[in-house]
Amino acid sequence: MKVLIISFLVSIFSSTLSAQTHRDTLVSEIVYNSPKDIASYNKIKENIKNLEELEEKPNPEILNSKLRYFFEQNDFDYFKEKLTLLTRYYGYNVSYLSGKENYYESIMYGNLADCFKEMYIKNHSEWLSENLDKQNTIFELNTLADKDQIVNGISADIYRSLKLNEEQQAIINHILDKHSFNNAQTLLDISSNNVID
Repeated sequence: MKVLIISFLVSIFSSTLSAQTHRDTLVSEIVYNSPKDIASYNKIKENIKNLEELEEKPNPEILNSKLRYFFEQNDFDYFKEKLTLLTRYYGYNVSYLSGKENYYESIMYGNLADCFKEMYIKNHSEWLSENLDKQNTIFELNTLADKDQIVNGISADIYRSLKLNEEQQAIINHILDKHSFNNAQTLLDISSNNVID
């Protein structure tokens, strides 16, 4: 029986690996590449270009997640180009920054502040004029992750701080499940309301 189960698991794992598309491979290579040298940095840029050609559009999540590397490599022209694209076409919003980003000081107060301010005011305003009706939905989506983090943080504190019996743990788990369900329901409602026919 063990041999049968192991064979089954190996076949599932193998088929999962072989089902990965070229796009999936590119995304994975970009996401997991944290460049330490110019060669690996250039590989990210090459893969981003290939992904854009494959998808026939920029991938805003990928670009946003790699902004810090564009800045870190002092590739300011590329950094500004991608930041402009994110602002104009995907609503990059400076108010969502934590202030801990490696480029934050530079775009807000430093050597890139003047060009960032001019670019941001122009491009974010244009994006906003085309997407004003979506602001409540965007706010709801952006707060879901925060709500999850708060609930998870509180539950971790409770479990670390208290010695709970099984009944108490069950009650807390029920409350946490309710909050998780509410978040899932919000996401489901948003996606149901935004289905493209």
